[in-house]
Amino acid sequence: MLFESTSHRNALELLENNPTYLTDWHNLKSVIEGVSDAKLIEYFNTHSAGKNKSLSVAINKVLKDELVINGWRAESPIFQDPNYEGDTWRLDFAKNKIAAEVAFNHGEATSWNLIKPNLSGELNHVTKAIQTEIGVIITATENLKRAGGFDSAVGTYEKFLSYLKPMRQMLSVPMLIIGLKAPQSFHITHRTLNNKKVGVITPFDSII
Repeated sequence: MLFESTSHRNALELLENNPTYLTDWHNLKSVIEGVSDAKLIEYFNTHSAGKNKSLSVAINKVLKDELVINGWRAESPIFQDPNYEGDTWRLDFAKNKIAAEVAFNHGEATSWNLIKPNLSGELNHVTKAIQTEIGVIITATENLKRAGGFDSAVGTYEKFLSYLKPMRQMLSVPMLIIGLKAPQSFHITHRTLNNKKVGVITPFDSII
């Protein structure tokens, strides 16, 4: 997929130039760029047709499959303490010194999505299960939100950027915010099936 990005605390410069992060960052970037329209269409038509409203499940699944194959740990706990277990205290993915979140959830979760990679990268009074140094957040641009049939309440790349300025002093860890762009060959339209709104892959040259 095509994407744009915004660097917080020089994250991109570190990812592109520091040998500690370079290999894993190029691997992550390659996985994102490898999420083609064809892969999304195949997954959506096989697993999401008649069930899902948007591309979010398809994008999540394709990214997860490829990242796990490339050695990224999915659902990595931040802390060792059993009092801090479960989805709230997990990263979507982690590898060596990079924490990655795929954020297609409700806009109200934007702050927490920014805080989790920060927790995994800074010192803490709770014993860590993982110690990262840079966070990467992967989310949808407003364009993908519209073209991908996402719910109106989903937080976007643009919303993450609006949160960075007031939260800057809280977010001490370098972080790269990635906004995925809309597919180039199709978009999602909605139809009602059994009283449920579902998504349909619609090529741009189709007459609706």
